Parts: sequence; C-alpha cells; structure tokens
Amino acid sequence: MMNGLLKTRNAVLDTEFKAQESQLKAYKDSTRVRILELKSNPTADLEALKVSTLNTLREENKALLAQLEDRLSKSDQSSQLVPFASLERARAEIAKLSNDVAHREKKELRLKQSFASKAAEFREAIFSILGWKAVFEPNGRVKMTSLFYPSSDIDDGEENFIQFDGEKGEMKISGGPRSEFAKEIRGQIEFWVEGRKEIPCFLAALTLEFYERTTRAARA
Repeated sequence: MMNGLLKTRNAVLDTEFKAQESQLKAYKDSTRVRILELKSNPTADLEALKVSTLNTLREENKALLAQLEDRLSKSDQSSQLVPFASLERARAEIAKLSNDVAHREKKELRLKQSFASKAAEFREAIFSILGWKAVFEPNGRVKMTSLFYPSSDIDDGEENFIQFDGEKGEMKISGGPRSEFAKEIRGQIEFWVEGRKEIPCFLAALTLEFYERTTRAARA
C-alpha cells in the first residue's frame, strides 16, 4: 500500500514539473519581446525556490521508493533506514535551529550584562543621593545600609541593616527586634513606621540622626 502511495506521489510531482516546464517553454516561444529584469528579484527568487523545492521533493521521493523496493526485495536489516535527502534536510533544519539558539543566547547575555551595569549605576545613585546602600535580593526583598552609620558600631562583626520585603509588606532589622541596632532606632520605627506608615520619612529621619552622630563625634 505504501509503495503505491509513493509511486502516486512521484507521478503527481513529475506531472506538475513537466507542466511547468511546458508552460514556460510555450511562453518563451510565443513572445519575441526581450524582457529586461534584474538578476535577483522577488519573482525570480520565488520561482527558483519553487523549482528547488520541487527537485528536493522529487529526490526524496525517489530515495523513499528505492529504499522501500530494496527492503521488499531483501530481508536483511542492513539497508539505510533514512533516505539521504531527508537526512540532509533534517541536518539543515537542526543547523538553523542551533544558530537561532546561539543568537538568542548571545542576545540574552548582552541584555543581562547591560542590566547588571545599569543596576550598579542605579545603586550607586541611591547611595550618593540618599545615603543608603541598596542591595536587591530575591523575592522582592531590599536590604538598606546607611552611609552615615559608622562601621565601628557594627555588632559582632555583622553589618547593621534594614530589610524591606515588598511581597509580604514586612520590615526586618538585622539581629532581630532585640538587637542593639533595633533598640537604637526603636523610637523612629514607632513614630514613622508604626504611627504614620511613612518609610521614606523613616529613612530620612535615620539619615539625619546618624549624620548628627558622626558630625558630633568629629567635632569632639
């Protein structure tokens, strides 16, 4: 049954190809006007693509018929399982997909590098303008460290910071609510965060408080 279908397909392709050749010959014979055209133009390119595709299909069909006839006439399993024309077409498609993937990966890498550079510039801008070093962590968390909080005040060698969780709407203090740092800023938390729900004012108030401490220490 498969042999009959393949032969029918081959006959249809041959008929279409011969009909196109006949129409083209008749057209050339019926006109004496020379038509000037570009060496490469959309119409010629499309026709060339059609002829190339038709030739490829004819070659693939012939290979399929030859393989089928060979397998029907012989019982050994050493015959080629995939026609060469089909294999070449599959290889070309795989090569194209590999090139597309490589191009996409290269583009994504450039975007990541650009984003990392812009993010570093953004953090530096926040640090220099607002006096807070921002570290963006997974799940929408941001860790803030004050420029004016002296490193000598760090407890147990750990950095004192305030962490904001955007997804949960929570704020955490390094070392927990009973740490020395948490006790220092407890008044500002009660006034600005718990009382007025104003995080920007809270950070600004801490900046002024920490600044006053450093300038007073410098004057002393």
